[in-house]
Amino acid sequence: MIDEQLALNELRISSYDRKKATLNMLKPIYDIPIQDITEDIIKKFFIENIDYSQSCIDKIYQLLSYVFKCSIKKEIIAKNPMEDFRKPKSKQKQTKVRGLTIDEQSKLIDVLKNNDILYSEAMLLSLFTGMRMGEVCALCVEDIDFSKKNN
Repeated sequence: MIDEQLALNELRISSYDRKKATLNMLKPIYDIPIQDITEDIIKKFFIENIDYSQSCIDKIYQLLSYVFKCSIKKEIIAKNPMEDFRKPKSKQKQTKVRGLTIDEQSKLIDVLKNNDILYSEAMLLSLFTGMRMGEVCALCVEDIDFSKKNN
């Protein structure tokens, strides 16, 4: 399904890679025929992987839901084992994150501009645009409109 989405140009390569990585996390239940997967098997899988981040759990849950939905549509299975299954919550401890102060930003900019630091340009772009590092890395030249300059 993921390969098909890529072939139909429904996914960017970065999304394709992310979905493939999520699919790889499902290895413990790979060999079970889809017709034999039950809610209990899914529950057991999530319990064994409850220490994943909430983001990973969300992605696994979405992918599994999509697989079962497509399987029903293609008449491979009659009932969705996730129909009444609620998305689990990660046991991973949440850490509070705060933004940099103006003074901290200035110091960071100074360090990044005046030292030979790997990926300093990407960090500066992230700092000045608010883009996440994954978005910066996925950025292509054609994504930028150089004709619209802010003066």
